[in-house]
Amino acid sequence: MESDTKNNEALWVRAARIPALQDAVAVVNRHAEQLGAAPLTLQLGATELREVKRVRDPLGLVRIIREPFVEVTISGRSPRLPGGWALLGVVSLRDQLPIIREVPGQVVPADQRDRGSICDHCQKARRRAETFILQAEDGRVVQVGRQCLADFLGSTKLSPGGLIAYVWGLDAFREEETGYEPTFGGVGGRAVLDVRYVVLLSGAVIDEEGWVSKKVSQECLKPSTANGVDRLLHPPLQKSASAEYLAWAERVQGRLTEKLETEVDAALAWARNLGTDNPTTYLANLAAIACQDTVGAENLGLTVSLLASYRREQETLQRKEFARKMANPEWIGAPGQRLSLRLRLVNKRAFDGNYGTSYRCAFEDEAHHSFVWWASNDPAYDEKSPFSSEDFVTVKATVKKHDSWEGIRQTVLTRVTVI
Repeated sequence: MESDTKNNEALWVRAARIPALQDAVAVVNRHAEQLGAAPLTLQLGATELREVKRVRDPLGLVRIIREPFVEVTISGRSPRLPGGWALLGVVSLRDQLPIIREVPGQVVPADQRDRGSICDHCQKARRRAETFILQAEDGRVVQVGRQCLADFLGSTKLSPGGLIAYVWGLDAFREEETGYEPTFGGVGGRAVLDVRYVVLLSGAVIDEEGWVSKKVSQECLKPSTANGVDRLLHPPLQKSASAEYLAWAERVQGRLTEKLETEVDAALAWARNLGTDNPTTYLANLAAIACQDTVGAENLGLTVSLLASYRREQETLQRKEFARKMANPEWIGAPGQRLSLRLRLVNKRAFDGNYGTSYRCAFEDEAHHSFVWWASNDPAYDEKSPFSSEDFVTVKATVKKHDSWEGIRQTVLTRVTVI
């Protein structure tokens, strides 16, 4: 049987990756057949050439490299399993962390996310790696342990491992920000990572390269931020490390400042306050991660995304504060005009693009006017930079244009130099 929830995942995929995607769908469908669930269908749509990067040839000319991308739609229905129960998700309890993986199109209720290892069937709370959240046709939601799952669903042929693989396979098709293919090893065959250290490394990598999600990584042919952190956690042997890797690692190491450490501590405190009962599953998972000192390598991608989420939240709050306290919302100067200004850097974000990393720097003056400067180099690279403090700095800048963002008038600057 099937549930009434239909899933349609549409995305653009590089043509060279289509065979691998078809193989992945076939693997998921083999598990679906064993579970008595409907198979996924993979539909290929339009094809178009998309720019993936730009390079300079020996003559200094920019050459655009394009590759064919195919529009792909993955559709199916959430499984209605034997016994009339629908699977909502799986709660991983490794390291006692309640990390939730939801079936696409389904939602695990907040009150079912952090119940510990209790099984509603046998009423026993024993050490469990996973629990399964199921919903009956009448709306009842229960948590079931692995050992009781077959009896609870009315099927002795059901494989808990197959059910987990099915859910994880479905989740792999979703373009998650935290997507990461873990490497396993370490004590007991499973790597254990220090949460604060991982978040600190993620901040250094983001400040050097900008936040690179799984989706951006696939489109720009660049390693994701999670993979960048993994490269630092598992570096190559010194004698086999390339000069490019050593130079990159040295630049990232230079980003590990006391200011970043202070920000990481604030981010962890913010995540802990989200609560594991947060109505948003992703934020509940972040709270669970932040409440622990260590996590397994399978949660590296989620841990790496913590600081990026904190920075987005802080940027939203700052924009609201801009709107609240701006005494005069008018633009400053005229396009092309060279001005002397007293500015304070209130926010900086790195963005990765075809021409390298650029930095969006948001400023305000003493009258709370809003200014934006897109810098090719990080103006607050170290603590000696005049922009690294919260003080106002006197600069000369040229007005590039007048812009608006979420109702806030912003003066876009270029050629910013400190006086």
